[in-house]
Amino acid sequence: MNLKRPPQRRPLHAAKTFFVSARLFSVCAFSICLFSSALAQDRREAAPKKDLINDLAASHPASAYIDQSTLVVAEINWNKIDIDALFLSIQKLTGDRPSDTPMVKELADKLKRAQAGKIYVIAGLQSFSTGIPLIAIPTPQPRKLVEGLKEVLGDGDYITALRSNVLLGDPNQIRGLESFTPVERDELLSPLHDAGRLDHTAVLSVPQLTRKMLASLWPNQEPNGFPFNVSPSQLVMDIERLVVMFRTPPNPQIRLVIDTVDTQAADRVSSTFADLKRHYVDALAEVTIKRDRQQITLEAEQDILADLESIAMNARDDDRRTELVNTLKTLGVAFYNYESREKHLPPRCFVDPKGDPLHSWLVAVLPDFNNIAFYRQLKLDRPWNDPANARLQNTIPKGIGDQRLPVSHTTIRAPVFPGSLWHG
Repeated sequence: MNLKRPPQRRPLHAAKTFFVSARLFSVCAFSICLFSSALAQDRREAAPKKDLINDLAASHPASAYIDQSTLVVAEINWNKIDIDALFLSIQKLTGDRPSDTPMVKELADKLKRAQAGKIYVIAGLQSFSTGIPLIAIPTPQPRKLVEGLKEVLGDGDYITALRSNVLLGDPNQIRGLESFTPVERDELLSPLHDAGRLDHTAVLSVPQLTRKMLASLWPNQEPNGFPFNVSPSQLVMDIERLVVMFRTPPNPQIRLVIDTVDTQAADRVSSTFADLKRHYVDALAEVTIKRDRQQITLEAEQDILADLESIAMNARDDDRRTELVNTLKTLGVAFYNYESREKHLPPRCFVDPKGDPLHSWLVAVLPDFNNIAFYRQLKLDRPWNDPANARLQNTIPKGIGDQRLPVSHTTIRAPVFPGSLWHG
């Protein structure tokens, strides 16, 4: 294990910030699942005639897989995605180096070779219970695409061809599509015919009965600690449909279209988002809010991504500063325990009988640094780069690694200067 000195870095400048929670969507999804029996009543209607089914299937590629229980339909134009730019933005937002870029590029190549159309993601009650949406990909070469996807994703009955589409999803759901009866849901599909939409579109439409039941469960007042006044139960009754349109980097843009039930509902929803923007002014400064009768549109272009990347970086730096302080505290205790046991501080490095270095000082305190299992795997009588230690060369002990540093570097740098403990 090569515990090299890290390169010189500027001090971390931390800033307290926030991340908007996604818990609301999770609660919504869970609540929706509770009402599957109620929604079943909505589905008790005469089956459409055969010619209607054919007309529906011909009108839009996703329509053949939509019924009354469908809640979300998303359209992904994979041809318009710059994979490198997208993953670079993800890295800036999350701080992680995406490891699946090659796989995504390989999938895009398989789609291209099979002349695949846009990707459609359809989710309903069954998707929330299984955790797996249905993905439909229209293509003139379904067998070729199935073979290509299985080469990348692995073989299984979750990938199959049905007529001119390739389907990915829960095997039981896919098998049920053989006898599936689609239902016309214009509120879900009409935004996908909008000529002014962006590259990718997702539509969420929750039936009125479900919204009423959610409103009966959700509180009338904002949760404790919420920064401004809002009624979750009123909000779910006011919003009839959400349409999210977006374009991925390098020229990102996002547009959220909210359709409300009437003008009074539009007043309340518009006021809520205006309060949200005022409270989070730094993060949402570039977001515009427009109103057209019962419809509210929020839109942000490239600048907001740069703002979010800056916020995310500051938040990570703040967390990293706290982690580093805790690491130094733990290291101090480890030095104290080592000195109490060995009656001296750890040496700058361990050497073999010839005087060649084997391991650094950090290895000596690993047992006292909550890394006893890691320590026991090391061959201490052989150098860090010996084949016996090869599998540990790219492993950094817990608490001293950082993805921003080159592999085998640590966040701890030993002070070596005239008069210091390890000088000479």
